[in-house]
Amino acid sequence: MVFKNKWRSWVSGCVSPARASVLINGTPTKEFKITKSVRQCDPLSPFLFIIAMEGLNVALKTAREKNLFKNAKTPGNGPFISHLFNADDALFVGEWCHSNLKNLASILKCFQVSSGLKKFRAKHSKWKARTLSFGGHLTLIKTVLGNLPTYYLPLFKAPVGENVIASKENDGLGVGSIKALNIALIVKWWWRLQNESSSLWCKAISGIHNLSNKLVEHLSIKQISGVWNNILGTKKDIERLGLSFHDIFQQMIKSGDNTQFWHDFWIGTCKLKTTFPSLYALETKKRCKVSIQILADGINWNWSSCPTNVGLTIELENLTTSITTIRFQPGLDEIKCKLSPDGNYKVHMLRKKIDQMLPISNQQVIIKWSKLVP
Repeated sequence: MVFKNKWRSWVSGCVSPARASVLINGTPTKEFKITKSVRQCDPLSPFLFIIAMEGLNVALKTAREKNLFKNAKTPGNGPFISHLFNADDALFVGEWCHSNLKNLASILKCFQVSSGLKKFRAKHSKWKARTLSFGGHLTLIKTVLGNLPTYYLPLFKAPVGENVIASKENDGLGVGSIKALNIALIVKWWWRLQNESSSLWCKAISGIHNLSNKLVEHLSIKQISGVWNNILGTKKDIERLGLSFHDIFQQMIKSGDNTQFWHDFWIGTCKLKTTFPSLYALETKKRCKVSIQILADGINWNWSSCPTNVGLTIELENLTTSITTIRFQPGLDEIKCKLSPDGNYKVHMLRKKIDQMLPISNQQVIIKWSKLVP
């Protein structure tokens, strides 16, 4: 990549004259010049990282095309993956062989020479905790503990006691419903899988679990253990509370290409196979898509025998009436959240819904406070 001098002077102008001050008891100190160029959390950092890593990205793609680096292939129809970049981290994925390691080392060496980037071997090797005051230690502990849910609760089920999540009015500690937050964070992955089918992680999950021809209720292979099966197991937790995915989500039709006519919940109050069981029994193509079933000039039925009796005729008339108002539009079908006015999934809304349904014991809890606690 070749950048003009004028563009480089703009970037330098954003970095070199930067000044900062420190707040001490709410009062800012005198401004001082920053001597380390781009500082941590600088808004310019992500853009510079993308520019710098684009060279490595191009080098790896070229090496892959010339068979110098053999990448990994996810099962089924999943994508090929050779590298993943996120923030200031890089992950390389490929076959475990000597030639791959040798060529990757050469690529990284060339990238280091051309970009001027270096590895920091001893970064944070000496943590100077002794310099922190009591308030500094407390702030550090709160920061670490406060961020733990961000990493673990969206992926793993958390065991939580009801005496902790109960409100103070119910003799609890008033910490908040960790269980509800846990379930709401995990369910978001299911919603994202339905609405982000073009993203790399969705393609990888679809390939591993062969999801291309599966219903939305069956989004994993039970024989394959791991985080994804743990995520989908949350559906049972929601059902134990008296909820179902149909109470939270609904399929919104656009092109109708990725919604099954009989099996998916996309119109009415339940699936069409449940509302019209007699017609479903006559259907020969039970996994047909909405776009195949509803045509511009009418409805494309595939009956094993013609529905002639009175009961089937009434069902057919009701079904035809309910779907004649469907109008297709460009784009993939989406899953909308019923709890949100705009249809987008929001963690706090499902958490609030679950909180209202969580059973709280009426047993009185006696809390003995330490004398040292004010």
